[in-house]
Amino acid sequence: MTAITTMTLAHDPVTRSELWSAWHPELLILAMLALTALLYRSGLAHLTKRRRRLVGPANVAAFSGALVAFAVALASPLEVAASSLFAAHMVQHLLLMLVAAPLLVCGRPVVVLMQAVPRRGRRPLYLFRARRSVRAAMDALSHPVAVWGVGAVVLWAWHLPTLYEAALRSDAVHALEHASLVAASALVWAVALGRTRRSLAIPAAAGLLFATSLQSGALGALLALAQRPLYPIHAAVAPSWGLTPLEDQQLAGGLMWVPPGMVYLVVIAALLVRWLGSLDIPNGEPAATARESS
Repeated sequence: MTAITTMTLAHDPVTRSELWSAWHPELLILAMLALTALLYRSGLAHLTKRRRRLVGPANVAAFSGALVAFAVALASPLEVAASSLFAAHMVQHLLLMLVAAPLLVCGRPVVVLMQAVPRRGRRPLYLFRARRSVRAAMDALSHPVAVWGVGAVVLWAWHLPTLYEAALRSDAVHALEHASLVAASALVWAVALGRTRRSLAIPAAAGLLFATSLQSGALGALLALAQRPLYPIHAAVAPSWGLTPLEDQQLAGGLMWVPPGMVYLVVIAALLVRWLGSLDIPNGEPAATARESS
């Protein structure tokens, strides 16, 4: 354990047997999640008083699931394991990008949390969003090509060995890593699921998710098929978990390669089924853009 304890990391790496004894819940993260839940509840109460049915039980359940996913990813023993094992770090990233981010989008947080803001503070926010330059920037950022590019750059950049190790050595950089991964993923899911100002055609949304799955799968394949470890920072810890550094990396690559592809495939199939079903609607929305409002 001498080689392990001399490493300078934001969270001290631990062996598998030390995991539970070394885990201490992140009270700040839990407090932030609890505050977010209270604000969301307050926003729902305001919407109910105004009899505005913009948010249904499914949206509330999705937002609640997002908070649980954040808690598991950031305030459970997984956070400790992620500092020790590359594969555990990858599980953490997948929870944030494939579970927390889409559930957060489906929870319609902007609609609800805006209602929790006092009325005097709400008006400047509405006026800011109504500016032509802000709308133009939002439209440009929500273009599928831009969305895909942002997601690809953020994902690949944080898996460059230099930035990856920097995130493990600094709490601030680690927080920035998680925030940017969630933001980029939420942007992809918001555009694909029709949660932006201009709804994207369903075939285009399916194409965006397919392209996203290709680039994340390519990163997973690169990690899984590499002939040598690319992240020496885990070399001293992986054997205590019963893995060689290369096996740890291959496991992480497999996790990035296969599960995301399955998730994207299921969502793409659901979108296309909805689109094909909308072709039979005689007087509804155009088939390419028909979306449910939930």
